[in-house]
Formats: sequence, C-alpha cells, structure tokens
Amino acid sequence: RTFRSSKGPIPRPYDYPSHRVFDTQEDLVSSCLDMYANDYESAKEQASVRDGFRCMVSKYFDASSFHHSPYPKRTVLVSKGTMASTQYCHIMSEASAEDNNLYDPAQRQRHATSGLTIVSSLGLTDLVSNFYAGGTTHDLSSILILWRELYQSFDGLEF
Repeated sequence: RTFRSSKGPIPRPYDYPSHRVFDTQEDLVSSCLDMYANDYESAKEQASVRDGFRCMVSKYFDASSFHHSPYPKRTVLVSKGTMASTQYCHIMSEASAEDNNLYDPAQRQRHATSGLTIVSSLGLTDLVSNFYAGGTTHDLSSILILWRELYQSFDGLEF
C-alpha cells in the first residue's frame, strides 16, 4: 500500500488551512482593513481587494484570484468578465533609491532623483513625499495591479 488513508472526516473545501477564503466582499474588505501591509503578500492582497481583483487599466479579472476565492469567482461569472494573468508592481520601490547594480553612490542618487522627479511631474507629489518621509515600499499609493502585458510595458517604460 503506497498511501495511508486518513481516519478523520474529509474537510469541506473551504476548511483547508493553506489559504484564507472569503465568501463576501465585506469579509475581504474588513480583513484587509485590519492588517497593515508590511510584506509582499499582504500588500498584494490589499491592492487586489482595492482594485476589485482587476487590472487597473484593462479591467481584466485576475485569474489566480478567480481560482482561490469564491467572491471573485462569483463576480466574474455574473459580469461575464475576461480573466487574465495580472502582476503586482510598485511605482516607487526601495530599489529606486538603493539600486544595488549601481556601485557609485553619486550615480545611485542621480538615478533615484530622476525617478522621483518623473513621478513628481506626473502629479504624484504625495507619493514622493511619503517616499522621502520613509514610507514603506508596500504603501498602497505606490502599488498597481496590471495585466501582465501592460506590466511588461510599464516596467520597460514603453508607455
């Protein structure tokens, strides 16, 4: 016999401890409001809830959220929305100020200054102020959820 059988009851699909499942949008929002985004996963979850599990630009639903939670699944099925792979990305990250590929501190400062100047010229002065004030990398004002193809264009500065 290769596998041992479990002697306990078979858990319901939503009782698996591997991920949290929310049945309603209210459950999701209240859960996200209770936590402070200080790591990648919690920031991504908060941004996904904020954007309704969609790309901010194309409005495509996030395919991975569709498979992991009943709320987005019901929303997609009711609205007959399009699903796609989405990507979480930062407008400004710590790497913007501390680029490890640049060994010269003066070059690092020029790089960060030019990035912050561009962001400021787009009218995102609050984001720049928070960045200088030591705001976290995972601040929701610095996070975008984009369709993977849009993310690649954004990341390559092809807009």
